[in-house]
Amino acid sequence: MSATLLSDFCIFAELTGLENAKNVVLTTTMWDMFGHTDAASKWEQRWRDDPWNDMIDNGAAVERLPFNNSDSTWSIVDKIVNKSHQKPVLLFQQEMVDRRKPLEATCAGKALRQKLDRATMQV
Repeated sequence: MSATLLSDFCIFAELTGLENAKNVVLTTTMWDMFGHTDAASKWEQRWRDDPWNDMIDNGAAVERLPFNNSDSTWSIVDKIVNKSHQKPVLLFQQEMVDRRKPLEATCAGKALRQKLDRATMQV
């Protein structure tokens, strides 16, 4: 798993907050290319174990996108829509609006700052 992908997921988790995980559907792709092999299943399990474990423990669903086509994609979208029983208030919204935190003091802002700091150290 690439550091960029992991970092982007962490920022997503900080934006939504664990209390909104029940409205999230984590989706793995490329099953039509690689099939249901042991290697593919192990790769998916690594994501389930970490970094997705906190989101899953808090109600996020995991789905496989079986084919790279619009029907498969819309089936995932339908699951997201049907999963959302109420409009979630994102952690980022709570921090910025309700708590009046500046961007850099929010969980997402801190995660973005860490990502930017790492990127500038590599240059």
